[in-house]
Amino acid sequence: MTIEGLRLKLLEIRRKSLADYRRNKINKSRFTIISNNCWGENVMKAII
Repeated sequence: MTIEGLRLKLLEIRRKSLADYRRNKINKSRFTIISNNCWGENVMKAII
């Protein structure tokens, strides 16, 4: 594996672990999405 391949793999692992952490944090607390168009509804559906 090249240095660049290793770097990309580490970045992917970091991104996934941070996503899991953030997902758990959102599920444990209340939050509000403020939006002036339909994107807020789409984001809410994607999270829940």
